[in-house]
Amino acid sequence: MRGSTPSSRSSRTSWGISPRSTAASNDRSREYHTILQALRRIEPLLVDERGRREILERSLEELKRQVVALQARIQELEERIRG
Repeated sequence: MRGSTPSSRSSRTSWGISPRSTAASNDRSREYHTILQALRRIEPLLVDERGRREILERSLEELKRQVVALQARIQELEERIRG
């Protein structure tokens, strides 16, 4: 490299990128991959949670229908007893 001083040469990589910016880029890349891995672990849990919630909601609706049917049957039996 013409016009380069040894000190400026030693602070740059062969691509002209300073090691400091490369380290920061590597840190960001590692952080990105760490976040991505965490999201990949969380995503199936959310899917499971949604599935469980849907099952619980359906079960709750069925339970409500059964309670209404039982209340109607109780009322019918009480009216029959009263005569």
